[in-house]
Amino acid sequence: MFCKKKFFILIFIQIATQKIYSQIDLVLPTLVGCAVSEFQNSGRQMYQNINPNAASNWSVHECLLASTPSHPLRTHGLSANGTRLWQDIHSHITMLKQLGANALRFSVEWAMIEPEPGKFCQDALDHYAVQIDALLAAGITPMITLHHFTHPLWFEQKGGWTNEENIEYFVRFAKVVFNEFQDRVKLWISINEIAPFAFQGYCSGVFPPGIKNPWLAAKVMRNMLLAHCQVYKTLKEADKHKDAQIGFNHNYLHFEAADKSTFGCLNFIEKVPTNLLNYVFNDAVLHFLKTGVLFPYNPFLKLVVDDIANCFDFIGLNFYSRVMIKSDLYNAVCEVDPAIALFPTCASGELMTDMPFPVSPEAFFDAILAMASFGVPLYITENGCPDANDAFRPEYIKSHLEQLSKAMLEGINIKAYFYWTLVDNFEWNYGYTQKFGLYAYDKKSNMYLLKNSGNVFKDILAQAERI
Repeated sequence: MFCKKKFFILIFIQIATQKIYSQIDLVLPTLVGCAVSEFQNSGRQMYQNINPNAASNWSVHECLLASTPSHPLRTHGLSANGTRLWQDIHSHITMLKQLGANALRFSVEWAMIEPEPGKFCQDALDHYAVQIDALLAAGITPMITLHHFTHPLWFEQKGGWTNEENIEYFVRFAKVVFNEFQDRVKLWISINEIAPFAFQGYCSGVFPPGIKNPWLAAKVMRNMLLAHCQVYKTLKEADKHKDAQIGFNHNYLHFEAADKSTFGCLNFIEKVPTNLLNYVFNDAVLHFLKTGVLFPYNPFLKLVVDDIANCFDFIGLNFYSRVMIKSDLYNAVCEVDPAIALFPTCASGELMTDMPFPVSPEAFFDAILAMASFGVPLYITENGCPDANDAFRPEYIKSHLEQLSKAMLEGINIKAYFYWTLVDNFEWNYGYTQKFGLYAYDKKSNMYLLKNSGNVFKDILAQAERI
């Protein structure tokens, strides 16, 4: 009896919520869908499907993280089969169609395609051919990301992105994949989120290879930006149909100090880290994309690309929120609790998501304006929030799509919007503790359950005007 009552209460809430959102009148791009990544949605066990000897930087690193007591990967499990994307693309297509989506951004797994240097696996390429054909047959436009935080273990063992001479391996891989699918896939991203990859892997150390060396982090950023430029030029030369669009993808993450008082500018505990993080995550990369010059005052890291304006056809914007940093001066000085001397917070009236960062749709609009300044088409390649209870995700989706609509009505050329993500998946060093999906996934039954936020997304897509 209790279960029936609970069920009908949930149904009532869902219907009531849908009625609220039925009043929305928005403008959206022609392409609207979801973004996924192969490792996060297929897990380390996918390698067994093609080559048991294949391994990636993440398939090794997650085991190291899981060996740490109380780590989320130890308590909640490794990536395993993810959401079974590799095994069951058709269920994922069904979910996309249920939402009314007509686009999917996904990554191809380099370690699957090239498990050994120079030895390309045709079975893996054929797998992606089947996936692409299935998407096209369902009326879903594919966008391929060539590097989404993962690469073969052999590449890592050669020094990975710390060695400039290794760039040629990535360029070779990119060309093989492009030549295989350029007749069917017209939207390409070279590398996902260069700054976060470098910072997390070589500064904070939570991503592979788990190093804490700011010098190496800067070097990795330099080499990855150079790799993007080389990949762009190589693929443009290989484009037989002259219709491929190749873009650069950036996670726009703005940091600000919480102290807004008259003397807040003197709060160096907040000001110094926010200025430094803004430079690392935004300013350095955006300055390079506009001028072709990276780290101009460091002769060892300086990178100059004279024709940078001709190295991307579009900009991909990943946006989740902005970060507000607050200090506790008493704890910082007295060390009563050093762990909270500096911590993320939010402005008055804002909600904090699970990671934590605030729900800040106005910051999304600011990010759109900043990225639109490059004068090329803009693709929203990721936008979402972690919300285990699906409590504030409906409002997050609504408010962010309202800002997107506002930007488009003001004349900003936005070609597509991809929500992150379709199904709750493996969130890197957080494991399965962070829930971004419009669907929940039950591993025991292999069932996918549409959340209320998924219904909201579906309702908006059904009613919005596409331009």
